Amino acid sequence: MTTIAMVAGMLPLALGLEPGAASRASLAIVVIGGLLSSLVLTLFIVPIMYHWIAPEHLTEETRFASDPPSGGGQPAPA
Repeated sequence: MTTIAMVAGMLPLALGLEPGAASRASLAIVVIGGLLSSLVLTLFIVPIMYHWIAPEHLTEETRFASDPPSGGGQPAPA
């Protein structure tokens, strides 16, 4: 929601409809691109990379409490 609000607020600047708004338009375009790329990165790319890198760790953390332990029921040596 924050990204959508910020992009909507920067859109009039990016269009550069006012006379002499070329310098502000380029800045607004860069800000919009940064916001959209960071949104895609944090919502899609980071979780996908985490799932690829640590799949065993991820399944161990998401095991339900009602599931039997995967260690065979033997306590770890002290």
